[in-house]
Amino acid sequence: MRVPGPASAPLNIVATLDDKGTGGVDVSFTPPSDDGGKPITKYVVTASPTGLSTEGTSSPITVRGLPVGVAYTFTVY
Repeated sequence: MRVPGPASAPLNIVATLDDKGTGGVDVSFTPPSDDGGKPITKYVVTASPTGLSTEGTSSPITVRGLPVGVAYTFTVY
């Protein structure tokens, strides 16, 4: 029996402006190939430099409330 551990990182993270006109950013990604031995129940997307985080259960996850005119890096875990 495999002892559960951390999942591998999601891949192919891409951020695009939300096409629904909500002023958000859609962050899409490929789920990790290794779930660490237990189902993944949520993903967290964090915008840097603001630290704003949003949770979701699948790709894409829309991040709202980001100030305009700032360059962002998004992390998914």
